[in-house]
Amino acid sequence: MNFLTIDPGCRKDGGLAIALFEDKQINPILTMAFVSSQSSFKQRQTEICRVFSYWLNDNKSIYFLQKVYIEKPQFFDSAKGLTAARSNSLFKLIFTYGRLFQIIESQFEPKNTHNLEINKWKGQLSKSQVEKRVKSACQKEYKGDICDAVGMGLFLKGLL
Repeated sequence: MNFLTIDPGCRKDGGLAIALFEDKQINPILTMAFVSSQSSFKQRQTEICRVFSYWLNDNKSIYFLQKVYIEKPQFFDSAKGLTAARSNSLFKLIFTYGRLFQIIESQFEPKNTHNLEINKWKGQLSKSQVEKRVKSACQKEYKGDICDAVGMGLFLKGLL
């Protein structure tokens, strides 16, 4: 089964990251980040969502995509979580997640679109711990948001 994992986002320093997995391979067959240099959140989000929608429409049959998993935003009651909530980062992430989920469900049957909760696939692991585990499993280094998308796929394969 081929599936796509998505780490949603549209920050100035990062964006939407995807990893595409084939059934019998450990490493993803494709990783990609969708970023925008637009100055405002609304412009960045619109550009990233539009480009992702075009990419998904053009590639879902090429890669025989059967399922899509998107990381569901979650509030963490911690110093970092409270800072994100105060800065509106969490709200922006939730808004982006909603738009992406709508794009995905417009191109796939709802039964093939799934949420993946952070605490289920990542737990309390830090970004650097995820990077180390992904590198160990894949024998390849992935960084940042792409590493999270790869980590989600490895979790779904029972390897992380």
